[in-house]
Amino acid sequence: MLKGFHYTRQPTLEVLVGAVIFVAALITATFVVTARYDSGAAPASDAPGVWSIQNSGTDSNLNAVDFVDSQRGWAVGGNGTILHTSDAGQTWEGQNAGTQLELTSLDFQTATEGWVVGKLGLIIRTADAGQTWETQASQEITLGLNLASVTFTDSKAGLILTERGSGILRTVDGGETWVREFLSNTSIRSDMFFLNSNRGWIPFSGGGVFHTFDGGRSWELRSGASGAAIGQQSIFFVDENNGWIAGSRGRSGDVSGGLQFSQFLTDGMVART
Repeated sequence: MLKGFHYTRQPTLEVLVGAVIFVAALITATFVVTARYDSGAAPASDAPGVWSIQNSGTDSNLNAVDFVDSQRGWAVGGNGTILHTSDAGQTWEGQNAGTQLELTSLDFQTATEGWVVGKLGLIIRTADAGQTWETQASQEITLGLNLASVTFTDSKAGLILTERGSGILRTVDGGETWVREFLSNTSIRSDMFFLNSNRGWIPFSGGGVFHTFDGGRSWELRSGASGAAIGQQSIFFVDENNGWIAGSRGRSGDVSGGLQFSQFLTDGMVART
């Protein structure tokens, strides 16, 4: 059985860490979107634990970032903002989302195919690396829902989390149709991560994590010992045992294990078992 979570605190910028992603599972190719407090994209420098701001070229708050390799990535945010880089974030160019709604999350399966979700049930898809976007949503399913996070485990199977709730939208046909499911009566957080087509994690507001072994068809709840929330904003795993959670007030942590928690600390980190 996997060992318990082990978080160690890592210094970050003194801003809210909105999302963290490890490109090709390399810490030296790390990008953070510093949403709400700063609209720059921040990569990790070559020195471990040192962060610097990249100029995104937009005044809009950025909420999420996704890279398909060490060079090509996208960021999304307020006012329908979609940014694209092909040089590891040194420069960014805007793409036309066809909306002014706030965009909250994105997931690219390949260098050309990706999905973006946002407020008021917005789901858009591109098949040409963001040159054009098309709306993908069933209004009776998504109307009135603010969508928080999207992930696809392959070109057909995808999941979307709803904001401030326990709802999940699921597709098995590349987003042509969606069905709504409910995880539990526990308020889930705004991010999820799938390591492969079967194994994934969703942080929840009580300080624990929902974990699936079957692509999200069923979930197990793993709670923290104290039940304290740590303000998780984003979660990422490089393998089934090791991952990171980014939280509020510039905090982040690394995780050993994916199934059991130890005791939560008051500063938002988790102690070793």
